[in-house]
Amino acid sequence: MFFFRIVANVPVTNDAVSVSGELKKWHTVTLTFDGPQASENDAYNPFLNYRLNVSFTHRNSGKKYVVPGYFAADGNAGMTSAISGNKWKVHFSPDEVGDWDYTVDFKKGKWVAIRSRTDRMPSGEYMDSLTGTITIQLTDKVGRDFRAHGRLQYVGERYLRFAETGGLCIRLRDMITLSKHRPHSSGVDCVVVIARLSMMSSCSWKTGSTLLSLCWLCWRCSVSREYN
Repeated sequence: MFFFRIVANVPVTNDAVSVSGELKKWHTVTLTFDGPQASENDAYNPFLNYRLNVSFTHRNSGKKYVVPGYFAADGNAGMTSAISGNKWKVHFSPDEVGDWDYTVDFKKGKWVAIRSRTDRMPSGEYMDSLTGTITIQLTDKVGRDFRAHGRLQYVGERYLRFAETGGLCIRLRDMITLSKHRPHSSGVDCVVVIARLSMMSSCSWKTGSTLLSLCWLCWRCSVSREYN
């Protein structure tokens, strides 16, 4: 069994794992492991016959997340189009500052990736049972950067809510109402756009702000009204 601690905000590499990404709250931290050599075209399919899960536990609060990993070919397949390699990855976005302890569970066996129980499946060896710690700091992002607002969460309401700020994320199409309007001076339909004027961020709006309806696509019509 291996154990090590990572506290830097720069990529860290040792013989067992490479950690990349800023070690900050709400930022994506990526763990890359050297696992078995495999190919997408192998009869022993790496997506079906291996299962990589990493359990992250926050030391102070006791929060625990089990994050599934995946076969990543050469580790940069999005750019190289590689279909084979020995890189296996996990992405994690911590929602607490402080120490997060993690443990790797790597299994192999026929269809193990989609089995409901894996306790009797053999170890995939390599990074199986690897443990370590990452230390997370506060984010330095502000403004419209989503990492300043936190993860979007479903809270049983119509709109998703940011976990850090508590603000609602309202899609632009929900803030604009399109309706047909036939002005007296024209024989064609035009579109009335109703939109809020004041915006708090790229995804949330002030409540009770003035609404302005504009009739466009028809230069003859000058309909313009304000709604409070």
